[in-house]
Amino acid sequence: MEYDKLDYYCFRLSNQYMYCIIAWQTTYEMSKLHNELNGKISEINRLQMELSRREDEETNSFKRLIESLEKENTTLKVSKFMH
Repeated sequence: MEYDKLDYYCFRLSNQYMYCIIAWQTTYEMSKLHNELNGKISEINRLQMELSRREDEETNSFKRLIESLEKENTTLKVSKFMH
């Protein structure tokens, strides 16, 4: 009878130990995934900033082009009017 109780308690302890190991592995994997996700979020933020910077550069470039074309148009109109 004593051996039955001992077997039972050993069985319960081994099950608890297995649950503990599984919980630790799950926590470890979740931590790895969380770190990977944070890295991806950082990369997305960096790419969004780069895209925004490029869009600003293109917008400024187009504004300068439009201003240049408007000046040239005005010059041509004045030149045409003078002749």
